[in-house]
Amino acid sequence: MIAIKKYILFLIINFTALLFVWKNLFTTDNTAVLLSYRFTFVCPQIWEQVGEGMRSADQNLGTSTRCIGLRNADEKQQAAAIRKAIYSRVTGIITAGNIADEEVAGAIHMAQEEGIPVLLIDSDIPVSGRCGYVGPDNEAVGTQAGKELKKNMESGANIAVILSSLENQNQEERLKSFEKEIENQQDMEIVCMIEDGGDSLQVRAKLLKAFQENPQINAIYCATETSSEVVGDALKNIGRQPGEVVVISFGMTEKIYRFLTDGWYQKSIMPDRFSEGLEAVRSLKSYVSRSKDFQEHIYIDTEAVGKEFDYEGWLEKGSGMEVTWDLS
Repeated sequence: MIAIKKYILFLIINFTALLFVWKNLFTTDNTAVLLSYRFTFVCPQIWEQVGEGMRSADQNLGTSTRCIGLRNADEKQQAAAIRKAIYSRVTGIITAGNIADEEVAGAIHMAQEEGIPVLLIDSDIPVSGRCGYVGPDNEAVGTQAGKELKKNMESGANIAVILSSLENQNQEERLKSFEKEIENQQDMEIVCMIEDGGDSLQVRAKLLKAFQENPQINAIYCATETSSEVVGDALKNIGRQPGEVVVISFGMTEKIYRFLTDGWYQKSIMPDRFSEGLEAVRSLKSYVSRSKDFQEHIYIDTEAVGKEFDYEGWLEKGSGMEVTWDLS
């Protein structure tokens, strides 16, 4: 009799355990979902507001996102960090598609083969096999920059455009739409193109050379946040004065804000990085859980801001996300 009671108790315990697993493994419409969502954000540049958006998403969506920061925008290091995330068997990976490099694309493809989806932000690489893209509409960014340049130029513009690399899809899209916006302006011309490889030292050296070869430059379009952080200082070093060269920058940092308030820059095209981080995590969770709400492309808002921008208010959203630096 005691043996029978033990057997019945064993069956009850196992049935209860199975019922618990069933209820937590399936939603009411019998769609399978995961018990946890462990994401890794491999970031070639640290965008504090993106991290804060991800942290907010984690708090509200039950996800857990780890940020791996890279000191330099290096494709080999980025690909290596993606592979490390794959080996740690994360649920999903978020990274910037800034480097349209075979090694990065190969790492993304490797993740897909291992059943780990990769979502791209800032710049898309559709052929990489990524599951989706969240970020600015880069064609709209270039168009907006062109419009702001036209508003801020009283006479003809001889323009220097600074890009990281034309191999990056986001840079190519920003350039083409910028060119299209100013093409009907007879007194506006791009006189030189600078590719800096995401290296601030190259920005300084190549901009100095550009002014030596093209002293007529009176306007600059910075298509990256990296160049936007150093062009103001570079202009000082070559003896220019605030407002002498019209500068349309990209992004927002303490340095960029200082250049705006001091008159070195006229406008900065600023993406809503907080929403970018939040929507990236939300979108990746939707994809993993096979939600009907998943969208392959989500474009975030951008705005042109000037010296009146409330930097302190924006800074209050500063990131509380812990960053692990990958120095390998």
